[in-house]
Amino acid sequence: ESEEAQNLKKFSRNYNFTAKILPKETNLSTNLVVTPEKVVIHQLMSPIMAIVIENRSVIKMHQEMFEVMWKAIPDQE
Repeated sequence: ESEEAQNLKKFSRNYNFTAKILPKETNLSTNLVVTPEKVVIHQLMSPIMAIVIENRSVIKMHQEMFEVMWKAIPDQE
């Protein structure tokens, strides 16, 4: 619920995307990027590193997990 997250959500319609705010107690130390062909796990803390996964089953699992989490976070206005 940072100021940056609130601004991103506020202007999401201008940029044609939907944003949801994670609960306050969420403290992530990695980025997760899921594309149709890769999963990239990027560690934000030192040592900064990334893992790239190109396995179709793992990509599909991450896509499905994202959908479950996305649906679990209520829409905020």
